[in-house]
Amino acid sequence: MSLLSASALAMLRTVALSAMTDTCTIQQSSVTADSIGQPVKSWSPLTTGVACRLRLRSGQEQVAGERLAGVSSWELWLPHDQAISREMRVVVGARTFEVVAENTGETERVKTLADLVEVT
Repeated sequence: MSLLSASALAMLRTVALSAMTDTCTIQQSSVTADSIGQPVKSWSPLTTGVACRLRLRSGQEQVAGERLAGVSSWELWLPHDQAISREMRVVVGARTFEVVAENTGETERVKTLADLVEVT
């Protein structure tokens, strides 16, 4: 049984979409072999011009090798019917993010949410 009427759900989706003022490219990986047969992962656009909203959740410094590196956690809003998974990456402007979690199984989803980590 649905808690929301179809018209209420449509209205909430419209409101969420109006808050998505940026656009992004969703990338999918493929693996090929280099000249000596070693696997090489490359990324190519799967979907471009996707409405989105990017929001910083937290930032911290971690030791990486012998230096400090900044690690930031982000939340990405996408339209409710946009597919995304942990096997994909997202590019917003000149910044690239790895998908670490998504809510694609949620009932009566108003928007798709993805947790991201910036690739540096």
